[in-house]
Amino acid sequence: MPNNNNNNDITLATLPFITRETLAEKLKPSTSSPSPSLAIIDVRDADHIGGHIKGSTWVPSSMLEYKTPELVRTLRDKEVVVFHCAL
Repeated sequence: MPNNNNNNDITLATLPFITRETLAEKLKPSTSSPSPSLAIIDVRDADHIGGHIKGSTWVPSSMLEYKTPELVRTLRDKEVVVFHCAL
């Protein structure tokens, strides 16, 4: 999420996309969980139970709209926020 005050202009279409290879590179320095400057939000529904990225936060897509204000508050200091399987 861009760190600006005009978050009303952010849409799924305007968010940057990263490949799984890029995400894997960002996760490499840490074998236990993502860097403190990185947050991974897993928006899959029941698929999360079958496996997930260690250290990710599970917010099922059905709850995403409801949880967005909380996510904005808790992720405010993150440099990079990845929404896993958002498309």
